[in-house]
Amino acid sequence: MPADHYGDFPLYSVGVDSFNNIWCGHAFGVHKYDGEQWTTFDVLNDANQNTYDIETDCDGNVWFAGYAFGIYKYDGENWFHYNYNNSGLSFNTVRAIAIDKNEFWFGTQGGGVSKLTVSQGAPVMALADNSVKRSSVFQNYPNPFNSQTVLKYALPEACHVSLKIYNMLGEEVRVLANGPQGEGYKSVLWDGRDNSGELVSSGAYICKLVAGTFTQSGTMMFIK
Repeated sequence: MPADHYGDFPLYSVGVDSFNNIWCGHAFGVHKYDGEQWTTFDVLNDANQNTYDIETDCDGNVWFAGYAFGIYKYDGENWFHYNYNNSGLSFNTVRAIAIDKNEFWFGTQGGGVSKLTVSQGAPVMALADNSVKRSSVFQNYPNPFNSQTVLKYALPEACHVSLKIYNMLGEEVRVLANGPQGEGYKSVLWDGRDNSGELVSSGAYICKLVAGTFTQSGTMMFIK
């Protein structure tokens, strides 16, 4: 496949690291082109992550910011994850990265600007614990949508999960999940269809997550 084309994804960001590898952030994660071939990195792509910005620091580490996942760093061998649960980020959706020597600034969507100070190439916040600290549901993206949208949520422990879509009359439209799930960050795709496979009507819909004793709902807009 030629270097100037990879898939048919909306492209959000492009970055070049110290080895002249080209990194492309799109609506479903990130890919790297080394001059000969493309490489997919499952740490982001399995979660259907929107990667909004890619920057390289003076130590050659590549930083990725995006929708609902916070920040990832790649040092050439290992991935490190930073979010509001483990690093003090003000919000998990990060739109922009600015790097000035050993200072890292992250512009978040809805949470202002977060600053991380890095010493000797390692963040001052230890990344020893990357587990989910609390249950949470993130706003679906895109919203409004007309073909498909991704719903993301976090589970601090294994539990029974019910994720359902309702219309504004409170009628069940679609069951996206109903069963036991392990802890961690989750994502589910909704294609705008009901339980019978029919495309729903345009309008507002409610997504309700019940995870153990935790319950949270959000509103989304479907447009044909």
